Amino acid sequence: MQLAIDFVAGAIDGTYDVGIICSTDTDLLPALEFVANRYGPARVETAGWRSGRRQSQLRSPSLATWCHRLDYADYLAVHDPRDYNIS
Repeated sequence: MQLAIDFVAGAIDGTYDVGIICSTDTDLLPALEFVANRYGPARVETAGWRSGRRQSQLRSPSLATWCHRLDYADYLAVHDPRDYNIS
């Protein structure tokens, strides 16, 4: 819920040029569709994991939005190996 609120609020406040939702949770579709319909589909992108079995993507049937396909190499490029657990 907080991600959807922040995504919509950021569009309304103009705090981003393009909002990228990094999730495949379809509960976020109303926020994605609101921003795209109000401010244009060029303001909305998504990101999802690429795998051999399926292509995860948050997609609205009424919108043509760009989806960044992320794979294991992308994960390794940003992976933080530090253990943040309190000892």
